[in-house]
Amino acid sequence: MKKFKHFLLYRDLSEIPTDNAYVLYISDLKSKDELFCLYKQSLNFPDYFGFNWDAFTDALSYLDEWMNKKTILIIHKNMPYIEEEGIRNYLHVLNKICDVWGNNSDKLLFRVYFPEVYHDMIQEFFE
Repeated sequence: MKKFKHFLLYRDLSEIPTDNAYVLYISDLKSKDELFCLYKQSLNFPDYFGFNWDAFTDALSYLDEWMNKKTILIIHKNMPYIEEEGIRNYLHVLNKICDVWGNNSDKLLFRVYFPEVYHDMIQEFFE
């Protein structure tokens, strides 16, 4: 059973419809700090963003308050190169946020994409 039901898998980037969406590409990040910095800068997190998992969750939960686009696509070209516990936290936060926005899709459409090759790896983090 796919417990990460909200994540979308792709074979080729051209499969992903990006029209009228804000797209954040995730590629070659080598630390949790790089990950948080990319999200903060790209998604205009507030200045008081705390650079921890709780703050990350909170910021993603309120994107509708400051983002102009109402469709946000997070497209991973590869998995961030951070420690295993960091990846676990990251995936669980993204899954939770997909659930939050899935229940509020009238306010914001939030989609997370990963290359198909990460299916088994992602699945392991949800078992």
